[in-house]
Amino acid sequence: MQLTIQTHAVEITDFLRKLIDRKVEKLNQRFQEFHRDALKLTVALTRSLHRNQYIAELTLKVPRKVFHAEKATDDPVSAVTSSFDALIRDAERYKFIMNRSLRAKRMRLRATQRSLLSTVEETASQEMFENARQKVFGDAVRNRLASLYNFARREVLHHQLSGDLQPGDISPVELVDEAVVNVFEKSRTTLSEKEIEHLLYKEIWGILQREIDDVKSSRAQWTSVEKIVENMPVEEESAEGGVSGNDLFEYWEPEEVLHFEDVLPGSTFPTQEQILEDGELQNLLIHALRRLPEIERRAFVLSDIEGFQLEEIALILSVRIDEIENILNAAREKVKKELAEVSLRVSDADLKEWYSALSRLPYSEEVERRLQRILSL
Repeated sequence: MQLTIQTHAVEITDFLRKLIDRKVEKLNQRFQEFHRDALKLTVALTRSLHRNQYIAELTLKVPRKVFHAEKATDDPVSAVTSSFDALIRDAERYKFIMNRSLRAKRMRLRATQRSLLSTVEETASQEMFENARQKVFGDAVRNRLASLYNFARREVLHHQLSGDLQPGDISPVELVDEAVVNVFEKSRTTLSEKEIEHLLYKEIWGILQREIDDVKSSRAQWTSVEKIVENMPVEEESAEGGVSGNDLFEYWEPEEVLHFEDVLPGSTFPTQEQILEDGELQNLLIHALRRLPEIERRAFVLSDIEGFQLEEIALILSVRIDEIENILNAAREKVKKELAEVSLRVSDADLKEWYSALSRLPYSEEVERRLQRILSL
């Protein structure tokens, strides 16, 4: 620091000079980021005869800033001390404000890689957090991927049997893919694996509902066209043939429900292995859920197929836990009644055993490759 001392009617004693040097060193320590030649300090010590006081006036010039302090006391030592103390306090406040401003600037400019060490450390911390979030999310999806696919496959089949969807409207793999991406984008904080699982199931239902709404909207437009066609004069059909209005929407009708004896002749109680191997039997079990109210069907699926506990089902469905048990009991009674209509009387234990098999349905190698591609992304 360049030091200039000016006096008027005051003698600079050795003690006073050493005091000034110690204070100057303290100032140097507070501006270590600047070269000492860039700091200029002027100390003006004056004696006011008519007031019989000593006035210490300090002016410190640093790059882009000038500090000033002035104190008057009865002796030169206290005047110098108090004026330096005031100057140091001003410097510290300035440093605090500048550091806060600099931190904000570093955060804004970290993408340009011109930030200082503190910003680099912060960026590294954020990267560690993001890596940890991705790992937890990836592990949660990986552990549930097969179950998620089978869940999506059953939900799509349910809505196809109900006439809400048609083959080709949306595939189970597409459904899982979109749900995984959506949940990952929405969950910007680190969630537990269970929380991620719950969100994935809810998201699959949400995507399906949006798809169903789109299909219904499109169907309503086609129905309007069909009415126009029906009101048009009937013309003789050409030799090549045509498509009638009834044929046009025939594909919206759900399939007929099979009986157990049609699927497993001579068998009363199918095993889990038979369920896993027989697509018609799987369809029959899924079709038995078709008349359940949606809240009961979803609770039944989460409990007896996916194996979730009551507390988890309550979280996924946003229903109080004391209501879930009643909802499940009602659903099971209705499902048993449906199965009784196709020549089979079952217990709650039978339901759990059969329906839990639906969460382990095998799938092709192509589906496996596509599911693994979701994880890689």
